[in-house]
Amino acid sequence: MKSTGKHFPGHGGVYEDSHLELVEDQRSLEDLLHEDIKPYSELKDKLDVIMCAHVLFPDVDKKLPSYSKIWLEDILRDKLQYKGLIFSDDLSMKGSGDKIVQKKQNKH
Repeated sequence: MKSTGKHFPGHGGVYEDSHLELVEDQRSLEDLLHEDIKPYSELKDKLDVIMCAHVLFPDVDKKLPSYSKIWLEDILRDKLQYKGLIFSDDLSMKGSGDKIVQKKQNKH
């Protein structure tokens, strides 16, 4: 059985359900590194797979982690030195689409 860490970078700062809507977490990268991301950092060599969350972290990137070079390459691969497989949560979830992100951004 493969070990999977989910939902990177974290789902702990939101109450909304990303299956039903776009979810935003306003915390900074620094806060996330010391909270939600900490287990990924500590377990990176034991995890075969990391699944990305459909939570928008606008203080870090305007893209959802599943679509983000910043989250996937700069933070997960380079900063945390994670070498395993990365995949997305269910792309049929309402909180998963770039169109939803763009629609939300256009309202601001």
